[in-house]
Amino acid sequence: MSEYRAVSGSPAEDEFIELFCDTFGAEKAGYLYTQYPFFDIYQNSRYADFLLESGERKIAIEIDDEASHNRQLVASGKFYDDLLKQNSMIYLGWDVYRWAVRQIRQQPDAVKDELRVFLGSDPHFKEIEDYLPTQRGKALSGDKLELMEHQKAALASLRQMRENHETIALLYHATGTGKTVTAVSDAKSCGGRVLFLAHTQELVEQAAETFEDLWPEVTVGRFVEGRRESGTHVVCGSVQSVALHLELFRDDAFDYLIVDEAHHASADTYQKILAYFKPKFTLGLTATPERADDRSILDIFKNTAHKLDIQTAVQIGELVPIRCIRIHTNIDLTKVRFNSVQYNIRDLESKIYVPERNRGHVASIRARPPDGGVLRLGEARPRDCGALPGERHQCRSGVRRDEAVGAEGVSGQVRKP
Repeated sequence: MSEYRAVSGSPAEDEFIELFCDTFGAEKAGYLYTQYPFFDIYQNSRYADFLLESGERKIAIEIDDEASHNRQLVASGKFYDDLLKQNSMIYLGWDVYRWAVRQIRQQPDAVKDELRVFLGSDPHFKEIEDYLPTQRGKALSGDKLELMEHQKAALASLRQMRENHETIALLYHATGTGKTVTAVSDAKSCGGRVLFLAHTQELVEQAAETFEDLWPEVTVGRFVEGRRESGTHVVCGSVQSVALHLELFRDDAFDYLIVDEAHHASADTYQKILAYFKPKFTLGLTATPERADDRSILDIFKNTAHKLDIQTAVQIGELVPIRCIRIHTNIDLTKVRFNSVQYNIRDLESKIYVPERNRGHVASIRARPPDGGVLRLGEARPRDCGALPGERHQCRSGVRRDEAVGAEGVSGQVRKP
């Protein structure tokens, strides 16, 4: 039996994982991402049952009951919603394959044969990289680093917890307030070997660079696909790679374990690692303590060493406050079709994206020069109308450029700044 299980808890999805392991080997199951989050074309949050990356291909796999394939057995709303989900995955450039639960249970050999045909008999799976924007900032220096007050308070709290013989804690700090710097500084103060876990190679590399900047006296290695630097004082690794190669480490190899994006720690790969290693101290980092299953993250990390939520971070000046300006325009939406779920995109575009309205936006911007030269533009839309296509945002930005107002289009299709 495979030790991997579906995050959803679905028996059918667990059975598919077993077939996948039989087809490609259990070691490949670590590349099978369950309940992978994405947004459909209307920016509604969705989850693919499974997602794989092989070469340049992203492959979504859906496991459905019989009703999902039969228009006569499922409510029309659900049927069309499933079509939208599948079409959105195709729009993202993914290959999409679907199997019914009955096929998995009654025709497992046929499903395995089809997997080999669709994915290849010897596929080269790899870790999936999230599209995260490249971070920019000043280089760090361990000798000249000046910590913020909330970082000093967090470090003091962590020291106190260890003095009280506590061995695990959570650091809940808003994005952009220096969680990684705080964690590296605390690990450095302890002095022992460190394992830093993250779920993407980009985050692994960022953490490794932070360790190198702040703790230049020790060696720092990367443990990701294609790199197996396991003997360094600090090992920064992807969760997937470490989980697949635990045999390369002793269970007591590290004194300090850092888990980035700790709100994911209930997932199988994280649990496998947490159960294996026996560090002297474990620190979870998160800016999003809420979990999808509504269970508390403190079930795993027990106590919060320090908390700095986004509202407090703005109030104390660590994050930039948001200034919102509402621009009133005369828009009549009474003739825009609405299907009880969302507005018709073409109708909505015809009412919203008109030259006169765009010029009104430009006039309003010029009438309200932003403090510090920074202005964020947002499009107020009726409730449930959904996001509008990314190229429209680009078009609207183009109008403002023509009017000599600096602007950039931002949408779900924009991957890098």
